[in-house]
Amino acid sequence: MKKMQLAAALMGICLAASVSAQAKTLEFQIGNNTLYTSDISIHSEIIDASPYIENSRTMVPIRVITENFDANVAWDAETKTVTITNGDNVIKLTIGSYEAYVNDKLIMLDTVPVLSSDRTMVPVRFITENLGYTVTYVPETKQIIVSNNPPIMTIGEKIITIDDFKTAFAVTSNMIRWGSLEEFTNTMLFDFKINALASCDAKLKGIDTQDLGLSSLIATIEKNKDVFSRQFLTSVYLENIKNQEIANLYKNMLEVEEITDKEVQEFYEKNHVSAKHILLRNVNKETNAPLDAVELEKVKERASDLLDKIKKGEDFDKLMLENTEDTGIKSNPEGYTFSKGVMVKEFEDTAFSLDVNAVSDVVETEYGFHIIKRVPLMEITNETKENIYNYLHSVKLDNKVEELEKEIPVTMHFSTAEINEMMTEFVINLLGQ
Repeated sequence: MKKMQLAAALMGICLAASVSAQAKTLEFQIGNNTLYTSDISIHSEIIDASPYIENSRTMVPIRVITENFDANVAWDAETKTVTITNGDNVIKLTIGSYEAYVNDKLIMLDTVPVLSSDRTMVPVRFITENLGYTVTYVPETKQIIVSNNPPIMTIGEKIITIDDFKTAFAVTSNMIRWGSLEEFTNTMLFDFKINALASCDAKLKGIDTQDLGLSSLIATIEKNKDVFSRQFLTSVYLENIKNQEIANLYKNMLEVEEITDKEVQEFYEKNHVSAKHILLRNVNKETNAPLDAVELEKVKERASDLLDKIKKGEDFDKLMLENTEDTGIKSNPEGYTFSKGVMVKEFEDTAFSLDVNAVSDVVETEYGFHIIKRVPLMEITNETKENIYNYLHSVKLDNKVEELEKEIPVTMHFSTAEINEMMTEFVINLLGQ
């Protein structure tokens, strides 16, 4: 989407700055001393102690967490105790001790805090979750995502935050012209929900998702880290891609309930009709202006005369080609095949109500006066067959999603309007850079 177009679309929208104020996400990587931070834009910095894994726990320098999230940290050199305060939360840890206190409650750690090159290293998940932040580990790239963004949506164990929306926007905005941010938000909400539900259920059912063909993508990300990181946090991007691939794998497994040609044909016969018609229009042929009441009555009488001729046995097709004012029917003399919701209501209702080869009375629509003949249903085209197959498949997937929602809890923490406001603030600030 062009910047000027998007900026114009956003003018006059009230921003919900309070919703996303001070929101920030950190991206660490095991063995790497580069830290990426994301608020409105993405920044990188070199930290003086690289994260590492100890007893299956990720250790990070405590001051990087506290300084980025405006928490207070106090060091008691005598007792080698670290006290972290953030609002009402107080965490106390002691170097070399498995004992930790969260708001005076004793909790036993499975990895002790340590001093490494004069830096206090602590288990990141214990610290961040007890401070009310979210933490995600991406094993494929050994990245750690720490965020104080409030969750937008929680699906099972998966948390969707505004970072997911920002990443999706960064990836798609140059390829897709969204009609509006509201359209973008609704599309992303649906996609995140479907993919997360499928991913959660795949995990519950023990579906093997190890080989998702992501190795080449990961290699590209690692090789072009600096380029990618100007647009989005690569860990969030990879998590979204991985979730998408798991969902695709899961959806493919649902194909065991194959949609048969018989199902497609039955749907086609039940929901489609073929018909031809004689149309006498209710407008002036030269000016296209609506006819007055007198002229309109003459057209109606002419339609009635044609109907009388058909009832007396004259050939419908001959009368149609000689009299119809529907230019399309002349290139489609066998008639039209259509499903419900395509034609104007009066025409559609009449066509579907007729027996095959039966002819209707005069039917008035917004286009004029019709005499409709239902004909045997034409053979299904490959395009229609594919459309019906895709529709039936989507119905089965939708039904599966409804089933999953009964098994896997889905919680919306913000309304669509609030998400739109957060995205509006983000995009306006992005364009202003």
